[in-house]
Amino acid sequence: MVDAAATVGSAQIRNRATLTGNICHASPAADTAPALLVYGAVINVASVRGNRRVKIGEFFVGPRQTVLQRGELVTSIDLPVAAARRAATFARITRRRGVDLATISLCCMVEASGRTQFAYGAAGPRPFLVSDESGVLADPQAGDEAKDEILRRLLTEASPISDVRGSREYREAMLLVMSRRALRTSIASLAAA
Repeated sequence: MVDAAATVGSAQIRNRATLTGNICHASPAADTAPALLVYGAVINVASVRGNRRVKIGEFFVGPRQTVLQRGELVTSIDLPVAAARRAATFARITRRRGVDLATISLCCMVEASGRTQFAYGAAGPRPFLVSDESGVLADPQAGDEAKDEILRRLLTEASPISDVRGSREYREAMLLVMSRRALRTSIASLAAA
């Protein structure tokens, strides 16, 4: 979460902006969205009609669209405390370092139970979360071929576009490459914890 928040905009923007503002803008490339998705964040929404809680996976509707209704605002974001050991890695690719929007961003979380989750940004009309419960991805002894098969299946939910930051084909290729890297880092971090 810290790594994702540290990439938002420039130092000037980070000194003024909020995590809530980053997600309420609902950019498919919002850097904090993948980390919030793997951590299971809950968005607290208030209005004169009352309060409600929205799971982060239901918050994003489409590009620059959220479930917020007229007169509602986000008051806070809750991150549940994990009961089990886990490790997460955030990564992104940009055209240039600094204030550029992500070409691809992702967060990978590996849990001691064997569950692995990936959340992706800039890979479709909204950030999304996919999960593998088989334990194969989290297994340091599992072969690359078996892991790639699962990763490719998970990545079928991606629908990247071509734009000035990268072509659809480049994004599709980098999704797999970046997922492999983040998975290896998360497995190593979990083993070291």
